[in-house]
Amino acid sequence: MTLTMNYLRRRFPPPPPAPTESQFQFWLKVQQESYAEASPSFRNGFDVYTNQLKESVAQIEAARIRVHLVEIPMHPSIMQSPKNSYQRNRISQVFPDKKIFTDSGDYLTDDGLHLNFASAAKFATFLRESKP
Repeated sequence: MTLTMNYLRRRFPPPPPAPTESQFQFWLKVQQESYAEASPSFRNGFDVYTNQLKESVAQIEAARIRVHLVEIPMHPSIMQSPKNSYQRNRISQVFPDKKIFTDSGDYLTDDGLHLNFASAAKFATFLRESKP
C-alpha cells in the first residue's frame, strides 16, 4: 500500500498553492492590460489564425471526427474585454453552425485568465455532463 501511495504522489502531485491576494491582483492587472485592446495587428493575426483553424477543423471533420468548441471561463473583466470580445465574435463568424460550450457559473482563476485547480475540475465536470 505504501508503494502505491508513493507512486501516486509522484504521478499526481498536489496542486500548487493558490496565489496570495496581492499576487492575484498583480497578475489580474497584467491580464487586464493585455486584453484591454484588440489592436489592428492582433485582429489581423487572429483572423489568419481562425482561417487556418477553419481549414483544420474541416479536415478533421472530413475524417468523421466531431469537433467541439469550448470557451473556458475567465475573470469577468477579461471575459468582457475588447480582445476577448473580438475573439468570441470572430470564432462565431468563422463557425456559425457550431455551438460554443461555455458555463457562466462561478469560477475562480489564479491570474484572471487560468482557472485554479478546483475550478478547472468543476469546468471539466460541466463539459462531461453537457455531453456535446
